[in-house]
Amino acid sequence: MRLILLAAPGAGKGTQAEKLSAHFGIPTISTGAILRHNIQQETELGKLAKQYIDGGNLIPDDVMIEVMRSRLAEDDCKAGFILDGFPRTLTQAEALDTSDITIDAVLNLVVPDETIISRLSGRLECKNCAATFHTEFRKPKVEGICDNCGGELVFNPEKQMFSCPYCASDFTEAEMEERYHTQNETAQKEADADAKTLKDENDEAAFEEHTRLYECPSCGAQIIADETTSATFCYYCHNPVVLAGRLKGNYKPAYVMPFAVQRDAAEKEFRAWCRKRWFLPSDFRSKQQLEKMSGVYVPFWLASCLADTNMSGIGQVVKSWRDGKYQVTETTEYTVSRQAKIPFERVPADGAAKIEDALMDAIEPFPVQEMRPFSMQYLSGFLAEKYDVDWEKIVPRIQSRVQTASEQVINETLTQYTSIKNKQVHVNMTNLQHDYVLLPVWFMSYQHGGKTYHFAMNGQTKKLSGTPPLSWAKLLTFCAALMVVIGVLGGLIGGSL
Repeated sequence: MRLILLAAPGAGKGTQAEKLSAHFGIPTISTGAILRHNIQQETELGKLAKQYIDGGNLIPDDVMIEVMRSRLAEDDCKAGFILDGFPRTLTQAEALDTSDITIDAVLNLVVPDETIISRLSGRLECKNCAATFHTEFRKPKVEGICDNCGGELVFNPEKQMFSCPYCASDFTEAEMEERYHTQNETAQKEADADAKTLKDENDEAAFEEHTRLYECPSCGAQIIADETTSATFCYYCHNPVVLAGRLKGNYKPAYVMPFAVQRDAAEKEFRAWCRKRWFLPSDFRSKQQLEKMSGVYVPFWLASCLADTNMSGIGQVVKSWRDGKYQVTETTEYTVSRQAKIPFERVPADGAAKIEDALMDAIEPFPVQEMRPFSMQYLSGFLAEKYDVDWEKIVPRIQSRVQTASEQVINETLTQYTSIKNKQVHVNMTNLQHDYVLLPVWFMSYQHGGKTYHFAMNGQTKKLSGTPPLSWAKLLTFCAALMVVIGVLGGLIGGSL
């Protein structure tokens, strides 16, 4: 049996290939696995493939055709095979069609987009071996560790996946599910405390064990990084930070919203934002300045509640008309009251005192549907701010936001009145619940004229906020040039009169 499997990423092609391979007793031939193995072994093919990959180019068709021709000539393919990832181009398909290899069937797996998105969100992948995992459905044996090689799993914002930088193996979805369930049952029977700590994502000790705390002696920022990430400077003021030791206390978040915007995309967006502003200092968007841009998970509290809202006041309806020579105005007053129970879900408030609340408010909303249960892998390659405003101190701010939003809802029911006198609105929050989460933000700071300017970009939506400094030299030059133009135009106009 000679088969070709076609499908979009996340459609389950690997799962079906594994089942078909076991059923027919034939190998699955993956071009990706062949290339990764050769790159790891530093073969001539691997060196050639690495040159193309590092250059951001596709491997030429003639190279891939020769690789597959050689692989399909091996003994284990005599009884049949399953092709996964080949052919990818028309040239490759034509080469296969004109060869002496007969294909029995081509299977195209069609899966709804919603299902694919759900599968790929939170997916874990080994960078070198492409072993597939998932934060919910196919967890690795040990959190953050590749089952095959023991390498660290690293999150990729562009792919919304994790990558392992060490090995070269493939795992199917079905195999990983079986492995995880088997390991889970075994872990429950084991008495090894260290293994349980690593396995249990809800254990605060695991979070403390695998994070490091850095402290900025200049601004006092306390920065959290995973144990593989070295924090060298403060994202907030750009001064060097020092290692303060392990994190202590209840700082493990319930959820995290992964970065969807990579650094190069963030820089591109920031440059476009700068081009719209004429009077920025010359070095504001320099390469040296943009290199200081940092991806930071900002601590947020998300509150949900039921707002029991009561409003009272005097509604005025003013009518005006003309009666002969007179202008008549009639004002009618009504006693107005409103009662409403308004549900609020996940109202945000940041838990970092030094970060301006207005700066964080300006880059909202965050798409909360993109949040995932917290996993240490999301921190890899990024920084996180340690919250220093606890929940009890956040409640008044939540109350204020709920109050304002509730009044807006009530006001939408009062449009029939010209005005409202003596309006009083009382909001009582009930069923108040909260979660501690980390939300993605790209930060950049800039020092100019003895003042530090802060800028923030939503790591999911690219929404950007910040007040840029002005270059007075550029502004004065512009004003001088403008006065010259006005003077010339005035002379021309005056001379023509």
